[in-house]
Amino acid sequence: MSNELSERIAIVGDGQMALVLADILSTRRIPPVLVSPFEAEAVRLAASRQRARLPGFRLHDSVAVTADAAALRDSTLVVCAIPTQFIRPTFGRLAPAVPKGVPVVSIAKGIEVDTFRLPCDILAETLGSGVEVAALSGPTIAAELARRLPAALVAASPNAALSARVANAFSSDWTRIYQSPDLIGGEVAGACKNVIAIAAGVADGMGLGVNAKSALLARGLAEISRVGVALGGKIETFFGVAGIGALSPTCFAPEGRNR
Repeated sequence: MSNELSERIAIVGDGQMALVLADILSTRRIPPVLVSPFEAEAVRLAASRQRARLPGFRLHDSVAVTADAAALRDSTLVVCAIPTQFIRPTFGRLAPAVPKGVPVVSIAKGIEVDTFRLPCDILAETLGSGVEVAALSGPTIAAELARRLPAALVAASPNAALSARVANAFSSDWTRIYQSPDLIGGEVAGACKNVIAIAAGVADGMGLGVNAKSALLARGLAEISRVGVALGGKIETFFGVAGIGALSPTCFAPEGRNR
């Protein structure tokens, strides 16, 4: 892997995952611009380079931070790091600044409450049917990525060339990116795992033990895979990095918010 990246990447969002992805890109000679949805937060983050939920992490000085949508205009790849329920209003506002023909990569995990739409569906509807979309998902506890601990992710898109671009962009000394054509499966797995993680947290709170929680994960994965296949996903996705790989840390890691 060359350390020099030819892409010009804009990350829309200012949460933990936005920052750790920016950290990966900062090692690739052409650092990204981070576009916050909020002016006050952009000013604060640009000055402090830190987030309270990532103790010890500092955003590299080469990463630009702004709330100005115009920062998107020169990008060759846009990353959506906005929570699922806020993708539609955020990208509805930013849409005029997103260059035509520039792909958008979602790292959001969830289903829109009112429409039951997945993140990449929301992006396609908001930006226009001609936009190419991909998802980047997997076992990604942000606090570990902030410490540059090894992790594997999946870049999923029906367009193999786009998956390869995303994989190249986010590969680093501590991240390995696999590629998949199964966009639906990857997004369904990423959304449904959170439901099982909430149940895992309940099991922990009730003191039911590891045996019960492991059974919950096994049967939960079976249900997730049935839902995913019914919606058009591929069964193997749910037994890979984007499926069981993402489900396990969500249910067991202390940092798992849904747990």
